[in-house]
Amino acid sequence: GVVAKVGSQVTQFQPGDHVCGKYLLCHRYSHIGVVPMTQQGALADFVVVIVESWFVAASSSLLTSTVTKPESVAANEVASCLGPALFAYTALHFKFKACSGDTLLLTDSLCVESCMAIQLALSWDLHVIAVVQSELEAQTLQEICPQVHTLNVATQDLVSTVLQMTNQLGVDYFLEGP
Repeated sequence: GVVAKVGSQVTQFQPGDHVCGKYLLCHRYSHIGVVPMTQQGALADFVVVIVESWFVAASSSLLTSTVTKPESVAANEVASCLGPALFAYTALHFKFKACSGDTLLLTDSLCVESCMAIQLALSWDLHVIAVVQSELEAQTLQEICPQVHTLNVATQDLVSTVLQMTNQLGVDYFLEGP
């Protein structure tokens, strides 16, 4: 949407800014009408957004991620990838605290959340092992992201192959699609 008005302490946005965001787990602010996670979406002329630091994940009272929408990206494109991107970012950054050189194992590798996690993990220089169910899935994933190591559980043993791929160290993180 477009910012119509900002509060006196809001510094990161100005009226007229095009923004996007996702708002979850709103128990602390339910008294002022923040939409709870079970009722996502907003078909409204105006929405009040409480802007705190980028994700109040420690207290789990409100997860908010309002950001300026890039000019080159259409609103419908942002809307289609925002949830999966936040899932991936929250898992890798806040839950795992992933670092360059770490190894991530993903299941359900072709779902949109996993594809977002793969892109983010690769941009942070993580080693990515993606579990696939067939040769077609392996080929598809290799065409999309050739840097990803695929593990086809239809033809390979999961544990022994992961140990072989990681020099017997195993993985640092395991992420299962939602």
